[in-house]
Amino acid sequence: AEVFCSFMAKACLSLFGLFGLQSSKKPQVVRCPPNEQALADFLEQHEVDTSSWGDGKAKPVASLLRELNEGSCSLRIDQAKKLQRWVEPVFVQITYNGKVLVERMKVFPNGSQRVHATILAEKKWR
Repeated sequence: AEVFCSFMAKACLSLFGLFGLQSSKKPQVVRCPPNEQALADFLEQHEVDTSSWGDGKAKPVASLLRELNEGSCSLRIDQAKKLQRWVEPVFVQITYNGKVLVERMKVFPNGSQRVHATILAEKKWR
């Protein structure tokens, strides 16, 4: 099942052709903007406030662009004209002698760490 985080947004009809929305009754997939500024402009036009992105633990717009380019998420516009970030999680449960392997901490390439206690999970890539 796909999971999504919804951004409050109003769709700008003039952008449909610009970013290659696919027409269907399901949420419309938005083609990845070509660069960070185009993505920031697209988000702004859909009333997504990115002013605090990149502050503290919040990821910058560049991180969303990287996720879009690598295929680990996509942007979609639903029938209510809300912009959504879609991810498809993959969970792996490893058991041995009745015990379940739990990931206690994730260390990212930049050295930052996230402490949690869950089964192994990642975003599915295309």
